[in-house]
Amino acid sequence: TLSSSSAASDVYKRQVKQQLELALKEKPADKMISDKFAYAERIVSLSQTLKRLLATPYRLANPQNKTAADIALIQSQSYTQKSPTLAKMRAQLESTLRAVNTPVEVTVLSDGNTFVSVRGIGNVGTTTSKVIELKPGPYTFEGKRQGYKSKLVEVMIPLHSNFYQLRVVADERL
Repeated sequence: TLSSSSAASDVYKRQVKQQLELALKEKPADKMISDKFAYAERIVSLSQTLKRLLATPYRLANPQNKTAADIALIQSQSYTQKSPTLAKMRAQLESTLRAVNTPVEVTVLSDGNTFVSVRGIGNVGTTTSKVIELKPGPYTFEGKRQGYKSKLVEVMIPLHSNFYQLRVVADERL
């Protein structure tokens, strides 16, 4: 898996960086060692940034986080030739960015008497079946009906999915 190969690669990158640090202490004026050390530091830094962004994929829908991811992708472009692990992480981040920003068709099923809404998003209405589009991530659907307790349905619309279906019915009398 990417995480186990990534961990081994992280150890290797740190070892290379440490070896270059030692070589630089012995020959501080050596430009070639200095350049290689800076290059290794940059790969380690970019790897950490990509790993951090991939750790919370649903947060990439946030415009600020998407911008940070776009910048990291641009910055890592020229280093992927020398680091296959960085290249894999970069490809995974590109795929995750596409997925988290691609709306999913969500079929909301109800009883025709319950008024359904998506908290923070908007109203679905009173329906037996309605298709809406939502980006992947967490949502709370609320069903309201006169004389019945409101019903909350929390869902996580998954990444890399084309459709999702849920049922919201306020069916518990007051």
